[in-house]
Amino acid sequence: GFRVLVAGSRAFADYPRLRAALDALLVNRLPAVELLTQGGPGVPMLAASYAAERRLHVSALLPNFDRFPADASERRDKQLVEAADAAVIVLGACD
Repeated sequence: GFRVLVAGSRAFADYPRLRAALDALLVNRLPAVELLTQGGPGVPMLAASYAAERRLHVSALLPNFDRFPADASERRDKQLVEAADAAVIVLGACD
């Protein structure tokens, strides 16, 4: 399937706006889409909700601080970018 990284603010809370944007952006790809996230609150959690609502697979990749204490987040982000066919970056906080 088509793998889309959905990333953004942990303070973002406007699920209807994210859902509308993803529906518009993915209209020609659904349902053969897998969403990739960083896990956690905000945009990652909303992306997981979108995946559940649309019956899409979602993969959350968490940083491995035990193995890479100095740069776990950067390594995780690099893996997500390399795995994605496209990315949706959500700017802004909750309104």
